[in-house]
Amino acid sequence: MKNLTVSISHDPGTMQKMAEALGNAGVNIEGFCDYVINGQGVVQLVVDDAVSARAALEKAGLTVTGEYEVQVLDLPENTPGTLAKMLKPIADQGDNMALCYSLHDNKIAVVIE
Repeated sequence: MKNLTVSISHDPGTMQKMAEALGNAGVNIEGFCDYVINGQGVVQLVVDDAVSARAALEKAGLTVTGEYEVQVLDLPENTPGTLAKMLKPIADQGDNMALCYSLHDNKIAVVIE
């Protein structure tokens, strides 16, 4: 799977426009994170088809600023300490995470630098 970083305006309806463009292109959003930095909207998306997603987003006038391989990890349970256990092998290998956020269905997205 791929993580796409998308630059969007911080205006009402922009997220809806983005989601509609992906839905109309048949792209499934596995998970996302939306935040604002210095007045600029940023969306991190895990999608099932990065090529179609990029085309749909660009057609909608949105800018894809990054595309990364993403590891999708299943969290076996939702209890204290589970995330720490899941991330320990990454830390033990000396890998540095560039991005980590939760997805649907008790999963997390991890992008390793």
